[in-house]
Amino acid sequence: MMPPPNSPSDIPLLTDAVADGADDLPVLTEIAPATAQVPDPVTTARPPDLPQALATYLDTVFADKLKAHLAIAQEWAIEAAISETKNDLAQLLDQARNRTGSD
Repeated sequence: MMPPPNSPSDIPLLTDAVADGADDLPVLTEIAPATAQVPDPVTTARPPDLPQALATYLDTVFADKLKAHLAIAQEWAIEAAISETKNDLAQLLDQARNRTGSD
């Protein structure tokens, strides 16, 4: 079986490319041939409208969570208002009687 191109056995060692004691060392790209750039499969496979689709999805999820929390807050507010009204009912009835009696 043949090793793949540009495998470690195909690339010369820096000590093989430069004589001992040389003051001017070559750059690695001068020694080894440049390899072709492989495109990133994650970025190339992405549809161009992904950021918009992601934003729409996140907006939908946020809106659903917000609706649920608003429903809970509304229930709590109604229960709190009923409880406060029950606690103040005697005082409210007295105020109502006093208004009708003074008119």
